[in-house]
Amino acid sequence: MNIIISNSKGGCGKSTLVLAIADVLSFFNKRVKIIDLDNQGTLSLNAVFCARTKKFLEEKNPTHILCDLPPYHTPKTRELYKTADIVIVPCLVGLSDLLSLNQTLSELSNCRYIVVFNKIRKPLNNSYYKVKEYFKSNFEGLCVAKTELTNLLDYLNIYEFPLPKKKAFKEVLTLLKELNLIKTV
Repeated sequence: MNIIISNSKGGCGKSTLVLAIADVLSFFNKRVKIIDLDNQGTLSLNAVFCARTKKFLEEKNPTHILCDLPPYHTPKTRELYKTADIVIVPCLVGLSDLLSLNQTLSELSNCRYIVVFNKIRKPLNNSYYKVKEYFKSNFEGLCVAKTELTNLLDYLNIYEFPLPKKKAFKEVLTLLKELNLIKTV
């Protein structure tokens, strides 16, 4: 299974989501390989300090490959999209994030993709509802996950501790079930 995490905007949680998905899949005995193509190299840098991330980067016989792409598109990323079983596009609920979404989606016209709203802060406020309304009216027919990820996927903590010890495990598991990427009893 080849899963790509992509968005043309930085800071939307791509690298964090890659590691969270890897944690959930490995919890269910999947062999996960992470490929860090993001020029920031967050996952590769983290592997220096975290054996768990290093193990994901060095997996030799994976059942699942998770690819963290940079926040821009190149001929190489376009070729990678063709190999993906699914492209997950994490997106913040903000107007600038939705506007940049157009660039990413134009690259994914021939791929199976899904937009996942990420870093949702609870309780929800008026700006959340306004942005979601803008999204519905300007991105009609877009494939959007029902599962929204809250700000439980904390950047600093996820790199230090495995996700199964976090409340966010349930959110990511729900997302993977929704996408039929994992089945549980």
